[in-house]
Amino acid sequence: YQLHLVYLWYERQHTTALRLAEDLRSRYPHNPVFHLRLADVQGNYIRNHESALRTYRSMLDAARAGRLAAPEISEVHARLGMALELDALCDSAGAIEQLNAVIARTPNAPYAALARAYHQLGVVHDRSGRRSDAIAAYQRAQRANPRDDRLRLNEKLRAAMRRAPARVCR
Repeated sequence: YQLHLVYLWYERQHTTALRLAEDLRSRYPHNPVFHLRLADVQGNYIRNHESALRTYRSMLDAARAGRLAAPEISEVHARLGMALELDALCDSAGAIEQLNAVIARTPNAPYAALARAYHQLGVVHDRSGRRSDAIAAYQRAQRANPRDDRLRLNEKLRAAMRRAPARVCR
């Protein structure tokens, strides 16, 4: 199932990778990994944030209806992904809504989900020009981050607290 990575990283054939990811999601609709892979290709490689957002919304709907494996974890993944795409589209209110839904659940899985949600919340606040809210969210992310920090989130948090991002959504 990782053939699409060859097309993304080595061949730089993003549309071929997109077709592979779409096919995998169609053939295995209960597997959340293929929803995530498709949204990743759409948002990060094709740069079609609207399509990625639709994929994450479809994943959220499927998780809430129990049509995906590990529905609770899948819902958290979907909401974190939706927040990323909404932020990329400068829909701060929508992103904050999704992140607050994750934070309210205080999830233990997927790994570092709560810390990731607070980190993303900080980024959204920063891009919206609310620096003090961003710093507070980054500090909460540091407290929520697992000690082993496998995602190296603390490094990102320290950098975010040192400087605000250049892009600002209005």
